[in-house]
Amino acid sequence: MSREIAVRRAMARKLKKSAWEPMRPVERGEKGILWPSWATRIYTNNRFTVMLDDNARTTAGVTTKAYISPHNAGRDIFWRDFQRIKNEIFGPEAIAVQYFPRESELVDVVNVYWLFVYPKGVLPEPRKDR
Repeated sequence: MSREIAVRRAMARKLKKSAWEPMRPVERGEKGILWPSWATRIYTNNRFTVMLDDNARTTAGVTTKAYISPHNAGRDIFWRDFQRIKNEIFGPEAIAVQYFPRESELVDVVNVYWLFVYPKGVLPEPRKDR
C-alpha cells in the first residue's frame, strides 16, 4: 500500500470517529475563512466548508450553486455527506444536482464539488412509479 493511501485511510478513520457537527453559518470577516467575492453565504462544520452563490446564472435562470470543500483535501465525499449538507442548508425536500461539464469546459484544479439547487418545477424529476 502506498504511503498516500495509508495516510488517507488514517485520516478517514479519524474523521469517522468524530461526530458530525451541524453546518453553521459563517460571518463575513470570520478568522480563518476566505470569503470569495462571488459567495453570498458560507457554512462550515468540522468536515466541510460550503460556499454558496445565490445568483448563479444558468440556461434555466438564476439558481444557487454550492461549492463543497472537504477540510481533508484528499478525502472522498460519500453520497450521504452530500445529502446531509443539502438537507442542513436547503432543507430535506430541496432537490440538488451535481453537474458534470463537457470535457472542453472542465476546470479541475482543486478537490471540490459543486451542487446546483433549483426551485421546484425547474428540473425534470424521476417518476415515482416503477
